Amino acid sequence: MSGLQLIDVGDRGVKFINDRLQVWFNLVPDPENDGKNWYAGSTTSALLYDKEILDPKNADTPWLYMCHDREKRCMQIDQIQLYDSLGKGKLGQPAQLFSKPYRLIAKSGPVQPGSVQPGFIEITVASSPFECIYPVGGGMRRLECELHRVIRLAAEASYLDEELSIHVKSGAEPGTESVAPCFAVCYYAHINAGEKWGLLVLSSEDAHAVVAGGNWARPPGGVLSYGLVCDARIEDLRWDSSSVSVLLSPRKSLGCRHLFNRYDELSTALDAASHETLARQVA
Repeated sequence: MSGLQLIDVGDRGVKFINDRLQVWFNLVPDPENDGKNWYAGSTTSALLYDKEILDPKNADTPWLYMCHDREKRCMQIDQIQLYDSLGKGKLGQPAQLFSKPYRLIAKSGPVQPGSVQPGFIEITVASSPFECIYPVGGGMRRLECELHRVIRLAAEASYLDEELSIHVKSGAEPGTESVAPCFAVCYYAHINAGEKWGLLVLSSEDAHAVVAGGNWARPPGGVLSYGLVCDARIEDLRWDSSSVSVLLSPRKSLGCRHLFNRYDELSTALDAASHETLARQVA
């Protein structure tokens, strides 16, 4: 557990480190202050044993950061749609989150050696507020909401676990104190797999997992790949040569695992994550 670190860089972002991974989670929409303001709430670098997962084409040169694809990122929630408490009726229009800052509201460092708990580091971030109109007591009330994201890295893991929930801000209109809307998020990732091969995307048969990577046929075991496993169903999956969007079904809360592996190791990791997802659903 000696390699487990959490580096807080003020309001700009947080870096997760263990002996396998180095992941930068970005809080601000314009990290380079150059007018490109669409990076909020995303992982813009994920190094597995010092190789860049999000830029397989240049994975062997992580130190040449400026040569990497500027658009590379994953774990980004592009937009969120609120629903009624049954997850049936949409409440207003989707809220765009990629261009508005998140704020860090909690963090925890490594658990001390000798503890009965496993070692991990964790942050909780909140999106910028967004509004919806919610049916309460036969009328309509205005809600101001935030998306809260708890992101955790364990000591020996090559993945990040994430839990999402909606927080209705205090001071809302009377009658809305106990409101618990459902929500559906759309995850976005941009991966530079190279012009020759492009981005390859597969989804699981049960529609709870997706894998994105480059030329998987290249030995040994293919290139580095990104995987997403969640306890909501994938409602819509779209991709092109370098990006993938994953729209999930409405939930009151959501658990996800973001995996960073070689493609030949992802099947085992996905199986393990799927079993945990099933256990959460049964519970």
